[in-house]
Amino acid sequence: MLTPQLLYILSAGRSGSTLIDMVLGGNEGIVSVGEFHRLSLYAREAELCTCGTSVADCPFWTEVAKSAAERFGADESPAQTLCKNEVMLLGEKIGRFRNLIQMGLLSSKLTLPWMLASPLVGREYVRSIKNSWVWLQAIAQVTNCRTVIESTKDVRRLKLYYLSNPKRVRVLHLTRDGRAVAASAMRRTGCSMEKAAGDWRRKNHRISLVLRGIPRQFICSVRYEDFCTTATIETSRILEFLGEFGQVPSIGLRKTESHNIGGNPMRFDHNVTDITLDTRWRDQLSPAELKTFRTVAGRMNDALGYPID
Repeated sequence: MLTPQLLYILSAGRSGSTLIDMVLGGNEGIVSVGEFHRLSLYAREAELCTCGTSVADCPFWTEVAKSAAERFGADESPAQTLCKNEVMLLGEKIGRFRNLIQMGLLSSKLTLPWMLASPLVGREYVRSIKNSWVWLQAIAQVTNCRTVIESTKDVRRLKLYYLSNPKRVRVLHLTRDGRAVAASAMRRTGCSMEKAAGDWRRKNHRISLVLRGIPRQFICSVRYEDFCTTATIETSRILEFLGEFGQVPSIGLRKTESHNIGGNPMRFDHNVTDITLDTRWRDQLSPAELKTFRTVAGRMNDALGYPID
């Protein structure tokens, strides 16, 4: 079985990645798996798949695990295969100097052939990314899909995927007005605007560095706001980017048919089936908070196409 194409959604958190992931996954030849790096963790801790069944008992992931077990060379139950073959970047104990090299390689535009890069990133990271490709092949075998979508968003994970198999990796660079993302962080965690804006700025800075090391033709840029207001047009554009020409785009949210791992809790709300633009930040943020955001992250927001008046 050939390795499927991977579409990796790269964005700051709370930028609409779960929504776009699930919508795209409803199109022919494409399967979305959400925050796939949590697969083994969710299986071990009996967390729910988006379909409503625990990951270890989910019929979809059970079939995928059976296929993956053959590739891992293991004679074990699907649940054991899911729990044991880790895909999360857990890392290992390495010296400070090597850690700096590792972070520099995985969070910058620097690219190296995998043969040279793999010793620098460490055995555990290499094992996790190797396991990830095995799982992706198993998903493709079970579903006969051409593209698998992952919305983990971590820049290190994208860089490892790209360095290990550059021809099979595509990037969906998703952006959202930083004021909306900061407001979401403040609602969820109670943090200050200064912290929320700073975290958002740093995340997007790392994203911009990593994207410089990936050929432009492998990157599709999408704004959350555009996707929500013109979903059919944006979905069609992304499908063409993936090589799915002539396909009538589907923009439905078929949540009970999805098998995403992790992501926004909206994936369990079966009453929400329409794509709507979330603009709560406009009413939530005070003039003082907007001023703080402008000071901390206004330049980054402007660079991403969201000028602040």
